[in-house]
Amino acid sequence: MSILNELKFTNQARTIVPAYRASPLDKAKNAVLANIQTQRLLVNAEINGTPVNLTKEVKSKDADGAVIKTIVNRKPRKSWWNHQGTYFVELMFANQPISVGGKSAIEAGTDLDSIHKVFNILESAVAAGELDKVLMDIKAKRKPRSKKSN
Repeated sequence: MSILNELKFTNQARTIVPAYRASPLDKAKNAVLANIQTQRLLVNAEINGTPVNLTKEVKSKDADGAVIKTIVNRKPRKSWWNHQGTYFVELMFANQPISVGGKSAIEAGTDLDSIHKVFNILESAVAAGELDKVLMDIKAKRKPRSKKSN
């Protein structure tokens, strides 16, 4: 009797796809949705008058060549602004504004709460796939990342 005969092999696929197996479109959508969540935090901080404390992990090498992980503060840019009493939102992906119909700015309203409404609509549109073509066009225009050499 073979040792492997003790196992029951199946063709069952994973129900949750790990990030490294996600399609480029799924990765783009996840990046945009994460950006929307970050922007919501910035709006809430502006409404409450509190600072935002976001961090990220940065890897570097020491003199011996060992990888060191360090936690540093993140300083995201606001993708919304006020012009003459009206707030505008510009959704970004890959450091480029997402343009729909040749226009990238969205008029939100006269108060900060109206920005949340815009983010809710944008989040639904991304999840429903209404911005898939725009995201893939932006992704196709990006320069390919080169791997860092040692």
